[in-house]
Amino acid sequence: MYRREIHINHQKKIECRNPKSDLLLDSDLGLNYCSNEFRGYLYDNKIISSNNRKGNSWDNAVAESFFSILKREIESNIFYDIYDAKNEISEYIELFYNRQRIHSFLDYKSPYEYEKLAS
Repeated sequence: MYRREIHINHQKKIECRNPKSDLLLDSDLGLNYCSNEFRGYLYDNKIISSNNRKGNSWDNAVAESFFSILKREIESNIFYDIYDAKNEISEYIELFYNRQRIHSFLDYKSPYEYEKLAS
């Protein structure tokens, strides 16, 4: 993913969720996330970076679980182009996964519901 796209995606998430404080970004050790430019972006937006050390198998556990669920729950969809895939996956995440789908880790609540109760 290009740096500009990363900035735009994160900025949209920040504007949409409007976190009060202590926003933590957990990312891999990819070049885009370790660059001085991106670290400056995090600093300017008061975002705490969390990069685990190389070879830490727990680092990707949550992401691997999410992608496994994503593949299983939308496997019947056929994407005609990259824009179709982006729209379909964004809709799945924002409208279903975060707002309706219950998560056992969150005491069988959706992330949206859980965040509402926590604030």
